[in-house]
Amino acid sequence: AAAAAAAASGDASSDHPISLSSHPRLESDRWGHLIEAIAQLIYQATSKSAYRVVMLQGPKGQDTEQMQAMVAASREGGGSDQLDVSIIMAGAKAWVASFTRVQDVMAFYHKHQDTLLRPAPSVLALVLSLVLTRTIEEVKGDMDDATVPLVGRFGHCSQELVNLLLIGKATSNCFDGQKFLGDDPSTGMLLKGVDREPLVGYLSEVEAMRYLEVGVHYKHPIHPLWVLGSPNHYTTLFSLDPTVSKLPPNVKMQNDATQAFRQFDPEQFGFVKSDNLFALLTAANLVQHFEEAKKHVVQNTQDGSIILWHDFLEFFRTKRVMERAQQAGGASAVSDAVPPRKMTLYHFDGQDPPGPSLHRFLVELSDIDQTFAQGDRYEVTLEAALQTRWPNCLITECDASVAAFASSEMESRMRSGGG
Repeated sequence: AAAAAAAASGDASSDHPISLSSHPRLESDRWGHLIEAIAQLIYQATSKSAYRVVMLQGPKGQDTEQMQAMVAASREGGGSDQLDVSIIMAGAKAWVASFTRVQDVMAFYHKHQDTLLRPAPSVLALVLSLVLTRTIEEVKGDMDDATVPLVGRFGHCSQELVNLLLIGKATSNCFDGQKFLGDDPSTGMLLKGVDREPLVGYLSEVEAMRYLEVGVHYKHPIHPLWVLGSPNHYTTLFSLDPTVSKLPPNVKMQNDATQAFRQFDPEQFGFVKSDNLFALLTAANLVQHFEEAKKHVVQNTQDGSIILWHDFLEFFRTKRVMERAQQAGGASAVSDAVPPRKMTLYHFDGQDPPGPSLHRFLVELSDIDQTFAQGDRYEVTLEAALQTRWPNCLITECDASVAAFASSEMESRMRSGGG
């Protein structure tokens, strides 16, 4: 889904998996969508042109000759090595195919999709492909505690694995950036979260219970599509309106400034030493204004020169407004759009049993705190999760025949090039 959305928006580099898609796919080519999404996951898991695809044969798996033919084909493309997976699945055999171009990864999946995607071990093979593409050392380095397994008790997906899938890094938290345990640098334990705006977002029903914090990056992804975590399984939330996921321009501007400043003020004292000015401007993409910033944001005190948060924010806003004015002629209408106060959201639950379901919700923002109307309610619900993203919103569930409507609407948009 992320891959298809990126293709529709034209966000593609020469080595990006989406650059292979010269036209939007229709619903009938769902396997093609899946392969594009898998290629996106593998692509973002590494900054190097070194991709790994695991071919996994279960104890009662595919025909051995078919698997051997696929391994031979992978050797012609970029090479393959046998992988010992006996500790994970007794009696299983696995090989790792190596590629230097993500387009070749996609071509390999397309050619062997029946073997790579349809058998039971295919999900495990994808997880292994991501881990080996990122490398085991990098995955452990991403985590706050390298001893935590990616797959927990009862086969549950850990937050580290969710993040590896969504942002390409196996970090342990959902908040923005990094922070010390208890916001206390003296602990020496740096907790890692989400460091950039992802293609696909993440919301959690348990955030309403304050068991975790989901940051702005996950709540405002590039595309209006969220994985929704619950205590027992994952579902999907999406909108057909691309502006739904956007931050209002003024809020996004302040959030960008905050993210840059907190890299040097993790304790949130409201100031940083002037020695950090160049690095701060680099983080804020304003390094070209270094000389001007020295005159406007550096304050001399008895204890030395410092940069106050409010001075930096004012300088940041001034420069961003000037840049936006200069680029107004070529600015994207979507990136500058103000999110609507009324929107339609779709919630897809693919759990079987009871079977896949699609529900439509009308969401309207309100200035009234809905917690007073709800009373003391602490149960984990979809409504509570939505209100962590759209506080004080009014939610109305619509009636049946949603699936047919959403499917026809999406197909119509794809045919017209609207994403």
